[in-house]
Amino acid sequence: METHKIKLVRSKMEEMCKESGRTVLTITSDLQRKELLLAKLYEEVHELIEAYREQSDDRFTEELIDVIDVVEAIYELSNCIDFERIRGVKHEERGNFIDSNIAILLHEDGSPLEGSGYEHLETLYDFNDTGVV
Repeated sequence: METHKIKLVRSKMEEMCKESGRTVLTITSDLQRKELLLAKLYEEVHELIEAYREQSDDRFTEELIDVIDVVEAIYELSNCIDFERIRGVKHEERGNFIDSNIAILLHEDGSPLEGSGYEHLETLYDFNDTGVV
């Protein structure tokens, strides 16, 4: 049974795909490219998390590069007006993530709120013994 998978690949991978007998489609719409890039970002972030959990420094670096490259491509396609000005204002008002601390909203029993995206941290931290109020 033949299966098909649509996957956004790096620009120089096109020739390698053709050589291996795969069909390569050309994206002509910026909207279509952006949608595929957003799907690719989701894929790459999951691979980055897997690499982190595996404690594989080399793989983590490779996946981080992929995430950054995809974000840069989305940025280039987005034509964000005043990006750096808005980014500066946001940093001024809210700070950055480099110097950040963990601030997690918790239930009274110390467990993370469901749907917060931080539920997996229960396996890394004992929220009942962190001094978090």
